[in-house]
Amino acid sequence: MLKYPYDLVVSGCNNGVNLGYDIIYSGTVAGASDGLIDGKKGLAVSCEVGDFDSIENFDMVLKYIYQNKL
Repeated sequence: MLKYPYDLVVSGCNNGVNLGYDIIYSGTVAGASDGLIDGKKGLAVSCEVGDFDSIENFDMVLKYIYQNKL
């Protein structure tokens, strides 16, 4: 566990989507899930292969998550 307090674990950005059976062996999803061990929330971030330009929208996604208390 981390030495410092935290509320959210954000894991990624993964080069390839984490959908369906992919989440079973995804390190990105596992990283976000590790927060559950400490009772925290987790967020796994992925994009289509080679589409790292979509990360530019991450601020908008975080704002949506925050505003909707997700």
